[in-house]
Amino acid sequence: MEPFELAWERQPDDRQWEKPEGDDPRTLYQMLMTSVDRFGDLPCFGYIPAPGVARTHLSYNEFGDLATRCGEATRCCWREGRRPGRHDPQQLG
Repeated sequence: MEPFELAWERQPDDRQWEKPEGDDPRTLYQMLMTSVDRFGDLPCFGYIPAPGVARTHLSYNEFGDLATRCGEATRCCWREGRRPGRHDPQQLG
C-alpha cells in the first residue's frame, strides 16, 4: 500500500478540542475545501451504486462541488422562505 499525505499534521494527544486554534478550519466546509485544494483529482471516497455494479469513486473536486451546490441550494430555499426538509405537496412536481 502506498503512503498517503494528510491534509493536516497529526495533533498532539494533549491538544484542547474546545475551539479552533491558529489556522484551524472554523467549519466542516472549510476543512473539506482545504482537502479539495490539496488533493483535487485524487479519489475522495467510493460507493457501490447497486448490487453487482462496480464501485464508483468521487474525486475531492467532485465531492467539493457537490457540497458547494448543496449549500447554495439550501441558502436559496431559506431566502425563498422554504425550509429544507419540509415538503409542501403544492411545491412538489
